[in-house]
Amino acid sequence: MNPLQRLFRLFASPASEPRPDDLVLLGRPTSEAEAELWRNILSQWGVHSLIKNVSALAYIRLGDMFEVWVLQHDLEYALELVGLGDGQNLPEDQAVHDGTGQQP
Repeated sequence: MNPLQRLFRLFASPASEPRPDDLVLLGRPTSEAEAELWRNILSQWGVHSLIKNVSALAYIRLGDMFEVWVLQHDLEYALELVGLGDGQNLPEDQAVHDGTGQQP
């Protein structure tokens, strides 16, 4: 085994790595530029995010093409950072927003 891998495994426990189940949908920006803007804002404040291209029609720019996902424990803070809400005690069904600031 590589000595660097051994050190990494010694100090990084697998329990500290996020699982896919820990991700929640923050919102659906209206464009790729807005999705990148959200990601940049979140990363500046230490919130890890993921942009997913979810549309097969991405090349002709129709419909909701992008989703921004964050870790569950960062959801309220992320909503506040991108201006989609005050982040106070949101129910699970209200956690998804589109880029207009309106809830679906």
